[in-house]
This record gives sequence, C-alpha cells and structure tokens, in this order.
Amino acid sequence: MLVVSATPEADTREQIAEHPTRNRLLAGMLVLMILYTCALGAVLIVPVLLALLFSLMLAPAVRLLCAWHLPRVVATLLVLLSTIALAGILLLSLVGPARAWLVQVPKSLSRIELAVSALRQPLLAATHASDQIAKLNAYSEQQAADLEARGKRLSHWRILTEFPLAFFKAYLGRRHCVRGLYGVATAMNFAYFRWLRIAKHIERRRMRGEA
Repeated sequence: MLVVSATPEADTREQIAEHPTRNRLLAGMLVLMILYTCALGAVLIVPVLLALLFSLMLAPAVRLLCAWHLPRVVATLLVLLSTIALAGILLLSLVGPARAWLVQVPKSLSRIELAVSALRQPLLAATHASDQIAKLNAYSEQQAADLEARGKRLSHWRILTEFPLAFFKAYLGRRHCVRGLYGVATAMNFAYFRWLRIAKHIERRRMRGEA
C-alpha cells in the first residue's frame, strides 16, 4: 500500500524547525530590528513617557480640585501652573549656590593639586631614601673590602658603639643640627653607613673563620 507523504510546504517547515541556529539568527535579527526601531522612535517615545509620568504624578491634585467643584480644565491649569512656578522657584534658589560653586571651582582645583603634590612628596622621599640606602649598602661593601685588603681588624664592640658615636659626630661635629629634620636624616644615614661598614667587616672575618 502506497503511503503519500506530507505536502512540500510541510516538509519545508519541518526542515526549518530542524535548524535551531537559523531560528536563533532570526530571533537575533528581530531583537536588533526592535532596538533600532526604539532608537529611531526615542525622539517621540521619551516625551510621551514623560507626559504620562507627569500626568500620573499630578492626577491626584487634579482630582482633589475637581472634588472642590472646580472644572477639570481649570483644575488642570492650576496644577500645571503651580508645578511650573515651584520648578522655577527651585531653579532660582539653586542659582546662587551654583554661582558660588563655580567661583570656588578654581580654588578647589588648586587645593586638589596641592593635596596631590603633598601626597607625592612622601612617595618621592621614600624613593629617594631607598636609593640612598642602596648607595650606602654599596659604599659599605667597598669599605669592608678595603678594610680586609689593608688587613684591618676592628673590634666587635664597635657594633654597639659605632652608630651612636657616628650619629653625634655628624649631627653635632658636622653641624647638621642646624638643618632641622633634613640634618637628622643626614646624620642617621651617615651613622647607618658607618655601622653597616663595621657589620660587614666582622661578617667577612667570620666567613673566613677568624675570631
């Protein structure tokens, strides 16, 4: 017995339904068309939506005036004029603070620049301090090597006494005390360099097995 298949149109529909990728592409194209239509109609849609929003917000006031036996047209005009007047009063009240703020903008920008520069100064000082420490480390290494080459044997007690003595020597003897905090920092760097030189000298002697 011969069975007649479905019509060609039914076969075509089944083939289209069997391709989900094609259906997804069609759905994506539909979404893009809707978005494009909304973008073109934004000039008309946005004012209409704003009008609907204002009508919903002002409708209770209009109904209240209508309950006082005022005509709806008169009530609507009163509410609309009152809303415009309130908006104008609010804008006028903001004009003075806005002008004052505009006048203060250059001063605020200068203050912000000063604050940023004040924040940058500690970072620059920390960078400079790290560079100084690296230089002191290299110089102390050279000094320790020079002491070893000359056969010097410095006492272990100088580990305890070198830092304070070098600090007072630089701070008072070299008159760094008159330079404020910068003088204190300079004396501290000098004392640290002298102490590091002794420490590396003693460490070299220990590595060689000397007492």
